[in-house]
Amino acid sequence: MIEQNEEIKTRDQGYEREVLSDIESKIDLKHILVITGPRRAGKSTLLVQMMNNYLDLDSFYYLNFDDERLIDFTVEDFNRLYELFIEEYGERDILIFDEIQNIENWEMFVTRMYENGKKLIITGSNAKMLSQELSTRLTGRYIDVELYPFSFIEFLRAKEVEIKDKDVHITEKRAVIRNLFDEYLKSGGFPENVVYDQPEILQNLYKGIVTKDIITRHNIKKQKTFREIALHLLSNISKPFTYNSIKNNYGINSVHTAKNYVEHLEESFLMFELSRYSPSFKKQRSRPKKIYCVDTGIPHSVSFRFSEDFGRTLENAVFIELKRRGSELYYHKDKKECDFLVRDGTEITDAVQVTTNLKKDNEEREVGGLIEACEKYSLEEGLILTMDEEREFEKNGKKIKVYPIWKWFLRV
Repeated sequence: MIEQNEEIKTRDQGYEREVLSDIESKIDLKHILVITGPRRAGKSTLLVQMMNNYLDLDSFYYLNFDDERLIDFTVEDFNRLYELFIEEYGERDILIFDEIQNIENWEMFVTRMYENGKKLIITGSNAKMLSQELSTRLTGRYIDVELYPFSFIEFLRAKEVEIKDKDVHITEKRAVIRNLFDEYLKSGGFPENVVYDQPEILQNLYKGIVTKDIITRHNIKKQKTFREIALHLLSNISKPFTYNSIKNNYGINSVHTAKNYVEHLEESFLMFELSRYSPSFKKQRSRPKKIYCVDTGIPHSVSFRFSEDFGRTLENAVFIELKRRGSELYYHKDKKECDFLVRDGTEITDAVQVTTNLKKDNEEREVGGLIEACEKYSLEEGLILTMDEEREFEKNGKKIKVYPIWKWFLRV
């Protein structure tokens, strides 16, 4: 405990994350602040940035449960831990716990501390800690912040490349940005890999999440089958699938088990389902899903089949960026298909199509799918993201904006 509390105060703050500014307004609220996201995305570093920017370094207790010395820690030990904090540091009002999902029934102690007026900041690498544990006991009393691997803007910051708005109009600067964007798509945004750029880093991260966060945590008996399913999904990013097809292809006993396997991948923030949109939840649930990875670097490092298809890399990158921006996402499919629909409340507000380029052989498909989505959801305009093209045109009364994907990532 003492070692961790001393070490955290001197740890390198790394590269400032974009979500840090959003967190500032939430620090002083009485609500529990919950930071979730995949392993190695930088949650601990974000905590250090919060401590140094918004907290007095002598105002909090800290403990990281992702430490082998705490492997036998149980919920019964929390009270003793709290006593040790007081004995060593005196009374403090803020408790910060890193990777708290490692301790079963942790939410009981967190609830008690909250009800005693303490401010709690916790991180975890499992989405279920929100959907189940916290929601059951602390409905309306916590705020969730999701942290993903570096955005392209953060990637450039880590590469110590400063981009100004006018740079996108200068030929030499555009070439530099494009080359860096290609690198970002291939290597992804996990901070450690951005610095060292070694495929083994992402391969080991993938294996660790599958083994530690899923197989061990959920006590999966058919480990080989689960690994094969995970790799299959990773190799088929953006392609439709059903739980029944997984059941039949891998000899699983039930559709329910196949559904659970996919949910485990989601809980760990490794992959995400995308549902086909329907106003009817029952229809939406029964229709084929698509799958995307939390980072384009992982499938490039693990799956040769994925790396062969650049278009799917672009689509995956856009999906994660939209999630990073807080969008609720679906895909559209009727007679034609549109990659992404953005929903706000009960309304579809945006339609986005992603393609490497827009040419005669694919224009009818890409534009047609976007227009069908715009007409169905009463949208005045739609967006097509490509690698380099930038133009606008009108078709069937709908405004179509074609925009370079790298500029969209830069938000310029």
